[in-house]
Amino acid sequence: MTSMRELVAGILKCPVQSIHSRSGLGVDPRWDSFAQLNIMLALEEQYNIEITDENIRRYSRFDALQELAQSRETAR
Repeated sequence: MTSMRELVAGILKCPVQSIHSRSGLGVDPRWDSFAQLNIMLALEEQYNIEITDENIRRYSRFDALQELAQSRETAR
């Protein structure tokens, strides 16, 4: 399974090392609304996350995405 950092870096087409906990929509120039939609589509596929307005806002920062991944890994 791809790590969350690799997933986001792949969508943003940037080095994995450039993704940090404060990365997010409107913070990083590559993380725009189109990238956010692609991230949500990946979350829907990988974590069965429903695409809702609330989830789009909730998962618009990398630290929240990491928490999601960790909670899903713990549940397995």
